[in-house]
Amino acid sequence: MKSCDFCKAENPEEAKFCRNCGKAFVPTDLSEDTEQRDARLAETSAEESKQATSSQPELRQDSASTTTQPLQTPAPTYSPSNPGPVVAPADASSLPPYGQQRAQPPVQMPVAVPVQPNAFTLMIHWLWDSFKHPSRLQRIPSWWPIVPVALNALVIASTTYAMLSHQYRSMSNLTQGINSFFSDIDSSYSVATSIPVTQLFKTAVLMLVLEYAVILMTYAGIRIMGDTSVTFSALHQEIGQKLTTLLAPNLMALVSVLIGLNAFAIFLLTVAMLFILVLPAARLAVASNHRKLDRTWMWGLTTLLAGVAIAVIILILIIGGAAETIGSLF
Repeated sequence: MKSCDFCKAENPEEAKFCRNCGKAFVPTDLSEDTEQRDARLAETSAEESKQATSSQPELRQDSASTTTQPLQTPAPTYSPSNPGPVVAPADASSLPPYGQQRAQPPVQMPVAVPVQPNAFTLMIHWLWDSFKHPSRLQRIPSWWPIVPVALNALVIASTTYAMLSHQYRSMSNLTQGINSFFSDIDSSYSVATSIPVTQLFKTAVLMLVLEYAVILMTYAGIRIMGDTSVTFSALHQEIGQKLTTLLAPNLMALVSVLIGLNAFAIFLLTVAMLFILVLPAARLAVASNHRKLDRTWMWGLTTLLAGVAIAVIILILIIGGAAETIGSLF
Protein backbone atom coordinates (compact mmCIF):
# COMPACT_ATOMS: atom_id res chain seq x y z
CA MET A 1 0.00 0.00 0.00
CA LYS A 2 1.10 3.60 -0.73
CA SER A 3 -0.28 6.82 0.55
CA CYS A 4 -1.13 9.95 -1.53
CA ASP A 5 1.14 12.92 -0.90
CA PHE A 6 -1.77 15.30 -1.24
CA CYS A 7 -4.68 13.72 0.71
CA LYS A 8 -2.78 10.97 2.58
CA ALA A 9 -5.26 8.32 1.42
CA GLU A 10 -4.13 4.68 1.14
CA ASN A 11 -3.97 3.35 -2.40
CA PRO A 12 -2.74 0.04 -3.93
CA GLU A 13 0.85 -0.14 -5.16
CA GLU A 14 -0.19 -0.50 -8.79
CA ALA A 15 -2.48 2.56 -8.74
CA LYS A 16 -1.41 5.46 -10.94
CA PHE A 17 -3.96 7.95 -9.58
CA CYS A 18 -5.28 8.53 -6.09
CA ARG A 19 -8.68 6.99 -5.55
CA ASN A 20 -9.64 9.75 -3.14
CA CYS A 21 -8.45 13.03 -4.85
CA GLY A 22 -7.45 11.88 -8.32
CA LYS A 23 -3.86 13.20 -8.17
CA ALA A 24 -1.32 11.32 -10.26
CA PHE A 25 1.37 9.44 -8.47
CA VAL A 26 4.98 10.50 -9.44
CA PRO A 27 7.37 7.67 -10.16
CA THR A 28 10.06 7.10 -7.52
CA ASP A 29 13.03 7.62 -9.86
CA LEU A 30 11.51 10.79 -11.28
CA SER A 31 11.01 12.21 -7.84
CA GLU A 32 14.60 11.51 -7.03
CA ASP A 33 15.73 13.34 -10.20
CA THR A 34 13.51 16.24 -9.22
CA GLU A 35 15.00 16.37 -5.77
CA GLN A 36 18.53 16.32 -7.19
CA ARG A 37 17.66 19.05 -9.66
CA ASP A 38 16.20 21.20 -6.92
CA ALA A 39 19.37 20.76 -4.89
CA ARG A 40 21.56 21.78 -7.79
CA LEU A 41 19.40 24.88 -8.46
CA ALA A 42 19.68 25.85 -4.80
CA GLU A 43 23.46 25.58 -4.86
CA THR A 44 23.69 27.61 -8.13
CA SER A 45 21.52 30.39 -6.76
CA ALA A 46 23.62 30.56 -3.59
CA GLU A 47 26.81 30.94 -5.59
CA GLU A 48 25.29 33.65 -7.82
CA SER A 49 24.13 35.61 -4.78
CA LYS A 50 27.63 35.51 -3.31
CA GLN A 51 29.17 36.76 -6.57
CA ALA A 52 26.62 39.57 -6.85
CA THR A 53 27.36 40.72 -3.31
CA SER A 54 31.14 40.75 -3.89
CA SER A 55 30.95 42.69 -7.24
CA GLN A 56 28.34 45.32 -6.19
CA PRO A 57 30.85 48.25 -5.48
CA GLU A 58 32.50 47.75 -8.83
CA LEU A 59 29.15 47.82 -10.55
CA ARG A 60 28.24 51.08 -8.77
CA GLN A 61 31.54 52.64 -9.80
CA ASP A 62 31.04 51.53 -13.38
CA SER A 63 27.51 52.90 -13.39
CA ALA A 64 28.71 56.26 -12.05
CA SER A 65 31.40 56.46 -14.70
CA THR A 66 28.95 55.64 -17.43
CA THR A 67 26.59 58.36 -16.29
CA THR A 68 29.22 61.09 -15.94
CA GLN A 69 31.29 60.31 -19.01
CA PRO A 70 29.59 60.02 -22.40
CA LEU A 71 30.32 57.14 -24.61
CA GLN A 72 33.07 58.12 -27.01
CA THR A 73 33.49 56.32 -30.27
CA PRO A 74 37.08 56.34 -31.50
CA ALA A 75 37.54 58.14 -34.78
CA PRO A 76 38.43 55.84 -37.63
CA THR A 77 41.99 56.21 -38.84
CA TYR A 78 42.80 56.30 -42.51
CA SER A 79 44.87 53.48 -43.92
CA PRO A 80 45.33 52.21 -47.49
CA SER A 81 43.57 49.02 -46.50
CA ASN A 82 40.68 50.92 -44.93
CA PRO A 83 40.23 54.18 -46.88
CA GLY A 84 36.81 54.82 -45.40
CA PRO A 85 33.52 55.47 -47.14
CA VAL A 86 33.61 56.64 -50.74
CA VAL A 87 32.47 60.31 -51.09
CA ALA A 88 31.77 61.85 -54.47
CA PRO A 89 34.18 64.79 -55.14
CA ALA A 90 32.60 68.25 -55.24
CA ASP A 91 32.96 70.62 -58.19
CA ALA A 92 35.44 73.40 -57.23
CA SER A 93 33.74 75.94 -59.42
CA SER A 94 30.55 75.61 -57.39
CA LEU A 95 32.31 76.15 -54.07
CA PRO A 96 32.80 79.59 -52.48
CA PRO A 97 36.30 81.06 -52.18
CA TYR A 98 38.42 80.10 -49.27
CA GLY A 99 37.37 81.78 -46.08
CA GLN A 100 33.93 82.71 -47.39
CA GLN A 101 30.62 81.04 -46.91
CA ARG A 102 28.47 79.97 -49.74
CA ALA A 103 26.42 82.94 -50.83
CA GLN A 104 22.72 82.40 -50.62
CA PRO A 105 20.75 83.64 -53.60
CA PRO A 106 18.91 86.84 -52.65
CA VAL A 107 15.17 86.80 -52.65
CA GLN A 108 13.98 88.93 -55.52
CA MET A 109 11.13 91.13 -54.40
CA PRO A 110 9.27 93.36 -56.82
CA VAL A 111 10.17 96.98 -56.14
CA ALA A 112 8.19 99.84 -57.63
CA VAL A 113 10.71 102.21 -59.26
CA PRO A 114 9.38 105.76 -59.57
CA VAL A 115 9.49 107.13 -63.09
CA GLN A 116 11.74 110.17 -63.26
CA PRO A 117 10.62 112.86 -65.73
CA ASN A 118 13.14 113.90 -68.36
CA ALA A 119 14.76 117.34 -68.59
CA PHE A 120 12.33 118.61 -71.21
CA THR A 121 9.31 117.76 -69.06
CA LEU A 122 10.89 119.42 -66.04
CA MET A 123 11.62 122.56 -68.06
CA ILE A 124 8.00 122.75 -69.28
CA HIS A 125 6.81 122.44 -65.67
CA TRP A 126 9.23 125.20 -64.65
CA LEU A 127 7.95 127.49 -67.41
CA TRP A 128 4.36 126.97 -66.29
CA ASP A 129 5.28 127.49 -62.63
CA SER A 130 7.24 130.64 -63.54
CA PHE A 131 4.24 131.94 -65.46
CA LYS A 132 2.04 131.50 -62.37
CA HIS A 133 4.67 132.62 -59.84
CA PRO A 134 7.30 134.78 -61.61
CA SER A 135 8.78 136.01 -58.31
CA ARG A 136 9.41 132.53 -56.88
CA LEU A 137 13.03 131.65 -57.62
CA GLN A 138 14.00 127.98 -57.85
CA ARG A 139 17.21 126.06 -58.30
CA ILE A 140 17.39 125.27 -62.01
CA PRO A 141 20.10 124.76 -64.65
CA SER A 142 21.75 128.01 -65.71
CA TRP A 143 20.60 127.69 -69.37
CA TRP A 144 16.87 127.36 -68.68
CA PRO A 145 16.25 131.16 -68.46
CA ILE A 146 17.43 131.41 -72.08
CA VAL A 147 14.28 129.56 -73.15
CA PRO A 148 11.67 132.21 -72.16
CA VAL A 149 13.91 135.00 -73.46
CA ALA A 150 14.34 133.26 -76.82
CA LEU A 151 10.65 132.32 -77.03
CA ASN A 152 9.60 135.94 -76.52
CA ALA A 153 12.02 137.08 -79.20
CA LEU A 154 10.74 134.44 -81.64
CA VAL A 155 7.06 135.22 -81.00
CA ILE A 156 7.57 138.98 -81.36
CA ALA A 157 9.55 138.44 -84.57
CA SER A 158 6.84 136.11 -85.92
CA THR A 159 4.13 138.65 -85.11
CA THR A 160 6.06 141.45 -86.81
CA TYR A 161 6.78 139.28 -89.84
CA ALA A 162 3.14 138.23 -90.16
CA MET A 163 1.95 141.82 -89.83
CA LEU A 164 4.35 143.12 -92.47
CA SER A 165 3.54 140.21 -94.78
CA HIS A 166 -0.15 141.03 -94.50
CA GLN A 167 0.53 144.64 -95.35
CA TYR A 168 2.60 143.63 -98.37
CA ARG A 169 -0.17 141.34 -99.61
CA SER A 170 -2.71 144.17 -99.32
CA MET A 171 -0.43 146.36 -101.44
CA SER A 172 0.17 143.67 -104.07
CA ASN A 173 -1.79 145.52 -106.79
CA LEU A 174 0.23 148.70 -106.31
CA THR A 175 3.52 146.86 -106.33
CA GLN A 176 2.55 144.95 -109.45
CA GLY A 177 1.82 148.24 -111.22
CA ILE A 178 5.14 149.68 -110.12
CA ASN A 179 6.87 146.52 -111.22
CA SER A 180 5.28 146.63 -114.67
CA PHE A 181 6.21 150.34 -115.02
CA PHE A 182 9.86 149.76 -114.16
CA SER A 183 10.00 146.64 -116.28
CA ASP A 184 9.15 148.73 -119.34
CA ILE A 185 12.10 151.00 -118.61
CA ASP A 186 14.55 148.39 -117.47
CA SER A 187 13.69 144.72 -117.74
CA SER A 188 16.33 143.83 -115.18
CA TYR A 189 14.70 145.96 -112.49
CA SER A 190 12.05 144.37 -110.22
CA VAL A 191 10.43 145.09 -106.87
CA ALA A 192 9.80 142.30 -104.39
CA THR A 193 6.19 141.86 -103.26
CA SER A 194 6.92 139.79 -100.10
CA ILE A 195 9.38 139.80 -97.22
CA PRO A 196 12.00 137.03 -97.27
CA VAL A 197 11.67 134.38 -94.57
CA THR A 198 15.22 135.14 -93.48
CA GLN A 199 13.93 138.45 -92.12
CA LEU A 200 11.95 136.49 -89.55
CA PHE A 201 15.08 134.98 -88.06
CA LYS A 202 17.01 138.24 -88.29
CA THR A 203 14.25 140.05 -86.40
CA ALA A 204 14.28 137.30 -83.76
CA VAL A 205 18.03 137.74 -83.31
CA LEU A 206 17.62 141.51 -82.98
CA MET A 207 14.94 141.07 -80.31
CA LEU A 208 17.16 138.58 -78.47
CA VAL A 209 19.99 141.12 -78.50
CA LEU A 210 17.65 143.80 -77.16
CA GLU A 211 16.45 141.60 -74.29
CA TYR A 212 19.97 140.68 -73.24
CA ALA A 213 20.97 144.32 -73.49
CA VAL A 214 18.26 145.05 -70.94
CA ILE A 215 19.60 142.31 -68.66
CA LEU A 216 23.19 143.57 -69.00
CA MET A 217 22.24 147.20 -68.34
CA THR A 218 20.28 146.12 -65.26
CA TYR A 219 23.25 144.16 -63.97
CA ALA A 220 25.56 147.12 -64.63
CA GLY A 221 23.23 149.43 -62.69
CA ILE A 222 23.20 147.03 -59.73
CA ARG A 223 26.98 146.95 -59.71
CA ILE A 224 27.14 150.76 -59.93
CA MET A 225 24.99 150.94 -56.78
CA GLY A 226 27.59 148.77 -55.04
CA ASP A 227 25.45 145.64 -54.60
CA THR A 228 27.82 142.68 -55.08
CA SER A 229 25.50 140.01 -53.67
CA VAL A 230 23.58 139.62 -56.95
CA THR A 231 25.29 137.49 -59.58
CA PHE A 232 24.58 137.65 -63.29
CA SER A 233 23.23 134.09 -63.24
CA ALA A 234 20.72 134.94 -60.50
CA LEU A 235 19.65 138.13 -62.30
CA HIS A 236 19.36 136.19 -65.55
CA GLN A 237 17.00 133.70 -63.94
CA GLU A 238 15.00 136.43 -62.21
CA ILE A 239 14.37 138.42 -65.40
CA GLY A 240 13.87 135.23 -67.42
CA GLN A 241 11.07 134.12 -65.09
CA LYS A 242 9.44 137.56 -65.34
CA LEU A 243 9.60 137.41 -69.13
CA THR A 244 7.54 134.22 -69.10
CA THR A 245 4.54 136.41 -68.30
CA LEU A 246 5.05 138.18 -71.67
CA LEU A 247 4.47 134.95 -73.59
CA ALA A 248 0.71 135.26 -73.09
CA PRO A 249 0.26 138.77 -74.64
CA ASN A 250 2.81 138.05 -77.36
CA LEU A 251 0.98 134.87 -78.39
CA MET A 252 -2.30 136.77 -78.32
CA ALA A 253 -0.74 139.39 -80.61
CA LEU A 254 0.37 136.68 -83.05
CA VAL A 255 -3.12 135.16 -83.14
CA SER A 256 -4.64 138.62 -83.62
CA VAL A 257 -2.46 139.23 -86.68
CA LEU A 258 -3.42 135.86 -88.16
CA ILE A 259 -7.13 136.64 -87.86
CA GLY A 260 -6.71 140.21 -89.16
CA LEU A 261 -6.81 142.24 -85.91
CA ASN A 262 -3.65 144.21 -86.59
CA ALA A 263 -4.56 147.16 -84.36
CA PHE A 264 -5.04 144.94 -81.33
CA ALA A 265 -1.78 143.16 -82.14
CA ILE A 266 0.10 146.47 -82.28
CA PHE A 267 -1.34 147.42 -78.87
CA LEU A 268 -0.22 144.13 -77.33
CA LEU A 269 3.26 144.43 -78.85
CA THR A 270 3.56 147.99 -77.49
CA VAL A 271 2.67 146.79 -73.98
CA ALA A 272 5.23 143.98 -74.23
CA MET A 273 7.99 146.34 -75.38
CA LEU A 274 7.21 148.82 -72.59
CA PHE A 275 7.37 146.00 -70.06
CA ILE A 276 10.81 144.99 -71.32
CA LEU A 277 12.10 148.58 -71.28
CA VAL A 278 10.76 149.24 -67.76
CA LEU A 279 12.42 146.14 -66.29
CA PRO A 280 15.76 147.88 -65.49
CA ALA A 281 14.09 150.73 -63.61
CA ALA A 282 11.87 148.32 -61.64
CA ARG A 283 14.75 146.05 -60.68
CA LEU A 284 17.10 148.90 -59.74
CA ALA A 285 14.40 150.33 -57.47
CA VAL A 286 14.73 147.30 -55.15
CA ALA A 287 18.51 146.95 -55.39
CA SER A 288 20.67 147.59 -52.33
CA ASN A 289 22.57 150.90 -52.36
CA HIS A 290 26.07 150.81 -50.87
CA ARG A 291 27.18 154.24 -52.07
CA LYS A 292 27.34 157.50 -50.13
CA LEU A 293 24.90 159.14 -52.49
CA ASP A 294 21.22 158.94 -51.56
CA ARG A 295 19.35 155.87 -52.74
CA THR A 296 16.85 157.87 -54.80
CA TRP A 297 19.60 159.74 -56.62
CA MET A 298 21.47 156.52 -57.27
CA TRP A 299 18.33 154.89 -58.63
CA GLY A 300 17.64 157.83 -60.94
CA LEU A 301 21.23 157.94 -62.17
CA THR A 302 21.50 154.22 -62.89
CA THR A 303 18.08 154.15 -64.53
CA LEU A 304 19.02 157.07 -66.78
CA LEU A 305 22.28 155.44 -67.80
CA ALA A 306 20.56 152.12 -68.51
CA GLY A 307 17.81 153.87 -70.50
CA VAL A 308 20.27 155.80 -72.64
CA ALA A 309 22.30 152.67 -73.36
CA ILE A 310 19.20 150.70 -74.31
CA ALA A 311 17.92 153.56 -76.52
CA VAL A 312 21.22 153.64 -78.39
CA ILE A 313 21.10 149.90 -78.92
CA ILE A 314 17.49 150.08 -80.15
CA LEU A 315 18.38 152.90 -82.56
CA ILE A 316 21.26 150.89 -83.98
CA LEU A 317 19.05 147.82 -84.38
CA ILE A 318 16.24 149.79 -86.03
CA ILE A 319 18.53 151.57 -88.46
CA GLY A 320 20.40 148.40 -89.33
CA GLY A 321 17.24 146.32 -89.62
CA ALA A 322 15.36 148.93 -91.69
CA ALA A 323 18.26 149.41 -94.07
CA GLU A 324 18.60 145.64 -94.54
CA THR A 325 14.86 145.23 -95.05
CA ILE A 326 14.69 148.01 -97.62
CA GLY A 327 17.74 146.63 -99.38
CA SER A 328 16.16 143.18 -99.58
CA LEU A 329 12.99 144.56 -101.16
CA PHE A 330 14.66 146.29 -104.14
